[in-house]
This record gives sequence, C-alpha cells and structure tokens, in this order.
Amino acid sequence: MKRKMLWGVVSFAAVIAILVVLPLIVPIYVPWSAINCRYEDVNIVSGHARYSRSWWYIVVSERIEETALSTALNSSLPDPSAWRRANLFDGRRPNSPHYRFHSALSQIQEFDMLTWAGNLDSQEKQKLAKQIIAAWQRHNGDAGANPIFSQLTRQLDAAGVFDRPR
Repeated sequence: MKRKMLWGVVSFAAVIAILVVLPLIVPIYVPWSAINCRYEDVNIVSGHARYSRSWWYIVVSERIEETALSTALNSSLPDPSAWRRANLFDGRRPNSPHYRFHSALSQIQEFDMLTWAGNLDSQEKQKLAKQIIAAWQRHNGDAGANPIFSQLTRQLDAAGVFDRPR
C-alpha cells in the first residue's frame, strides 16, 4: 500500500515538474515555440496594440492598448479580423522573427515623437494616421509607411524643428 502511494506521489511530482520545467527548456531547442512566449500584434484598421502571453499553447493573458495612432484616429474597439503579428518573443531571445508588420509598433512610436516634435494639431495627426494605416493595408506590411515617415522627417528638418531645444 505504501509503495503504491509512493509511486502516486512520485508520478504526480513528475507530471508537475514536466508541466513547469518543460516550457522553460523547450525554447532553448525550439525557438519561438508557443509553449512559452509573448506576442505583440498591431491592428491595421484602428492602430491599437495587443500584447499577449501563451503558456502551453494557451493564451494566458492579453491586453489591448491605445496607441498614439489609434488616439489620432479616434478609433473605438479594434476590428477583430485586422490584427497582424508584429513580434514574437520566447523569453530567451531578445529578438523576434521578421514579420510583415515587424516595425509597425516602432512606427507608431515614431509617429508619436514626430507629431509631438512638429507640434501638429489633431487634424494633421489624424490625416497622417490615416495615411499610415492606408499604406499598411495597401502594401500588406509596414514597409509601405516608410516614405511617409521620411517625408515628414524631411519637412520637420527643413522647418528647423530638430535644431531648436525643447
């Protein structure tokens, strides 16, 4: 009887150890496995950002955040079909596979910084945000918005925005 109980305890401990330790070891050999990872997604209609975490292929946490782009667009709840993967991190690597929208979250931060530096009003921000969203959708990737950022940077530079202290 004691031997059966001991085997039961050992078996239970082994299962728990596998459930806890395996997700920490697998990413070493299988990079970016959904057994233990973090996702960053961008909504290409509303401009919102979504951050989620999976453990054993199950999403255990998810949050959707407003961004400077979604605020400029005055967009409400994001379209559920418009989420695109931007980044995937497995906890062991500080880099992500290169997705089509890999730079989208960075572009949103750049949008925020440039519109702040240029002191753009809400109408100008909204017009620029619509151009960025349209470029993402048209090119099915973030690369389509690069010319928009280059042009805005040139305009602000020509206006001397980067020369004056803030």
